[in-house]
Amino acid sequence: MRHTFTLMLALLMLAACSSEKKKITKTVATVKVATVVSAGDTGNWQFPGRVKAGSEINAAFKVAGTIKAVHVKEGQHVASGQLLAEMDDSDYAVQLRATQAEYEQISAEANRVMQLHAQGATTKSNYDKAFYGLQQIESKLKHHQDQVAYCKIYAPEAGTVQLKMHEAGEIVGAGMPIVQLVGSGAPEVEITVPARLQRVFAKASDAVTATASFTAIPDRTFNLRLLHALPKANASGMYPVRFALVGTELPMPGMNGWVTITHNLPIEDQELRVSASAIVHSYTEDYIFKVIDGKAKRVVVQVNAITGNGMAAVTGNLAEGDQVVVSGVHYIHDGQEIEVLKPAPKTNVGSLL
Repeated sequence: MRHTFTLMLALLMLAACSSEKKKITKTVATVKVATVVSAGDTGNWQFPGRVKAGSEINAAFKVAGTIKAVHVKEGQHVASGQLLAEMDDSDYAVQLRATQAEYEQISAEANRVMQLHAQGATTKSNYDKAFYGLQQIESKLKHHQDQVAYCKIYAPEAGTVQLKMHEAGEIVGAGMPIVQLVGSGAPEVEITVPARLQRVFAKASDAVTATASFTAIPDRTFNLRLLHALPKANASGMYPVRFALVGTELPMPGMNGWVTITHNLPIEDQELRVSASAIVHSYTEDYIFKVIDGKAKRVVVQVNAITGNGMAAVTGNLAEGDQVVVSGVHYIHDGQEIEVLKPAPKTNVGSLL
């Protein structure tokens, strides 16, 4: 009887395990896809842009010491050459007076020796010592004169005080910014682009037509003129490109907007367009999921620009006509089986029927 009970229990456990195995199914994600299209030879690029001052100056002392006074306040307009701040120069002034006295003594002696040499009354060696000694003390005197002069900061150009960073009584080091000025020159618009487009912009001239629009000024579009593409990347590995704003009543520094570029530029690789929602951004790279045989294949891409109508200009292991996931990209992984969401019929909008 005991053996019969054990056998029945084993059969029940085996049936339970078999039933449990039947319940295990593969996870299939339902996603929405879109088709990769060709960018063509011409087109539009759209980049987020920010208005920058034509010149931003961090005015600083060239020597270290204690600030005696800051003569300007934030928002104040200053003229070129106007005194901005001064430092307590008492230590440098004492040093200058001592060097001045030393200079007068050495100068008198050197001039006497050089006059004797001109008369043939002393040797060439004595003349050389006097000559080079005079040059040395003159350099020392000039250095100490400059140190006293460096205790004052003057505006290098007309502009507006953007920020006052230190106050009277503070001890600062040489080169520490005291006042930040925004120059009165025309503001510029800056965008950032990847390396391959930096080379394109660096060679471009009349091939680029650009405009800018700003949320703060919704009823206006501003024409832009390409100035330069900087050859050094920023901390994000992108390259700044600057444009001059054309017109009157220009936007102020700090405003954000969009720069639209109409181009006819030679692109080295075939550039394609995908929906911007297909792109997944990570710390090291950008990628999309391409649909291959009912599975999601992770493909690394280079995002060159965000274009109009929510599209992105990309290059990578893609081809025109490829299907890529545009909805649900953050819930799938490489190699996962997917089911493509079928579009609703035009005669049944919203699947109400």
